[in-house]
Amino acid sequence: MTRHSAREPADVMPHHPDYLPLIHNDPLIFPLVDSPTFDTRRLLITNHQKVNQVMNIQEREDRSKSHGADLEKRIKSVTPGSGQFVALATEIEAWHKEAQAIKSAKINAVKAFGGDMAPIAPSTDTPSARPASPLDIPVQQYKGLFEAASKRLPSYRVEFDGKPGQPTVKSPFSTGGFTAGGLPPVLLPELTQALPYEPDRLFEHFISTTAPSAGSVEWIQHTGNTNPAAATAELGTKPDLGLQLTTRTTAFTKIAALASISMEALQDFSTFMSFVPAELFAAIVDAETDEVVNGSGSGAHMRGILNTSGTLTRAIGADTPIDCLRKAFNDLRVGSSFARADLVAMHPTTWADLQLQKATTGLYLLNPNDPNALGDLDNIFGVKVITNTHIVAGTAIVVDTTKAVLSWTRMGMTLDVNSYGTNEFSENYVTFRAEERVAIGVQRPTAINIVTGLPAS
Repeated sequence: MTRHSAREPADVMPHHPDYLPLIHNDPLIFPLVDSPTFDTRRLLITNHQKVNQVMNIQEREDRSKSHGADLEKRIKSVTPGSGQFVALATEIEAWHKEAQAIKSAKINAVKAFGGDMAPIAPSTDTPSARPASPLDIPVQQYKGLFEAASKRLPSYRVEFDGKPGQPTVKSPFSTGGFTAGGLPPVLLPELTQALPYEPDRLFEHFISTTAPSAGSVEWIQHTGNTNPAAATAELGTKPDLGLQLTTRTTAFTKIAALASISMEALQDFSTFMSFVPAELFAAIVDAETDEVVNGSGSGAHMRGILNTSGTLTRAIGADTPIDCLRKAFNDLRVGSSFARADLVAMHPTTWADLQLQKATTGLYLLNPNDPNALGDLDNIFGVKVITNTHIVAGTAIVVDTTKAVLSWTRMGMTLDVNSYGTNEFSENYVTFRAEERVAIGVQRPTAINIVTGLPAS
């Protein structure tokens, strides 16, 4: 039911066909409208003011069109930049404002009559909802209103049913009203999760030197002396050391990768412009680390540390893992390179097992609360520990990084983008290419100790 109350003053009069003459001619209606006790809401309404408003808008629009045509003629005869031109420009601006005001007034007038501003007419299959109107009041209710006004009753209530298409109660909306899959997910490329790789880059732990402008690098390795130095008598013959020098040559290894993506994907999801290169760089560094550790030295591969001849080795035997590592450190110190271990690289699983080693009392041997005892969570006996999954579990590489390995970068990480290749151009995609050229040289094999037999699980 829709209810009207006369607590608000009405500004127009009702015009039901049967009672419009009576209401217009009865002098008692108009005083009743402004009465604060009259309990009817906007029932005494007419469309006279609305009709007059529409007529006024039409007159304004006609005058505006005529004025616009006159301005169009005048602008052709005025010299640009002159005083008349400036004055005419001001007049044109005012005309535009008036035209806009007329347009807004027309829209408001249409809405006042319950019109619909939608560009498509409403469907005729389902009655459309519209605001309540005095024309919906039944004749009997008008009779009662007229009689109440004639008798000067303090209040009178008019009630009538809602119209089709104007429900009085709405059901709450929920996503359950959609069929499965009716709402597609929203793609957020910026949340793309990159493929994870081994975070440690073993290449960065070695001695970095300037690469020559050539396809390979050559250096001199001093492997020993024929004769040692000795005490010599006055005028005696001094011993000739007889330096034993060997020339070593290492070729640069190229590590590269490609990635292709459609032009549409790059245009629609700009995140890929940074995501694809970052993925290429990470993949190359991962392959580089594997070459440094496990490279076979054949073909295009570099010779990795685990395949380098002449390094020291130690097997765990009957020792505990921690005792074995401590002896491996000493092997470097007493070996021919007189090296000092400053780095231990091992598989994360092996390092986890070492961290869990306990004394007979149940306390951890590597105690973070007392790192001066045996070690902390990132060192053992003061030697830094790094973990790398490219090292097989159960194996540790003990190194003196100041003597053992040299590293060269002939070409740093380079990114090239191509969209004009034969296939790229015809199939409309872009190819990203990333590559580097690096090399390592083990100058002191005895400054490296390969420890095996450590815990692997």
